[in-house]
Amino acid sequence: MPNQHGFAANTTVSDGWWRFIPDPTDQTGKEIMVETDGIQYIEATTDHNKCWLYFAASDVTISQRAYILEGPVAQAFLSDMGALFY
Repeated sequence: MPNQHGFAANTTVSDGWWRFIPDPTDQTGKEIMVETDGIQYIEATTDHNKCWLYFAASDVTISQRAYILEGPVAQAFLSDMGALFY
């Protein structure tokens, strides 16, 4: 079974979760969920193999470090985000 990815039903850019489930044969893959409503800025390499997600500062987090997605996860996330704008 190939990697699965996509947004929850009825997702908008301002509110939703994005989910990645790795191929079951991938013994090192991790399931990843991203809350999309806190993302303020996204950077990516031109080949979409790596992207940086920047979230708003809040009283919950003290870090402004970007959350980094790499490989198939980054490619899937950027593909799904891009599909929202077509």
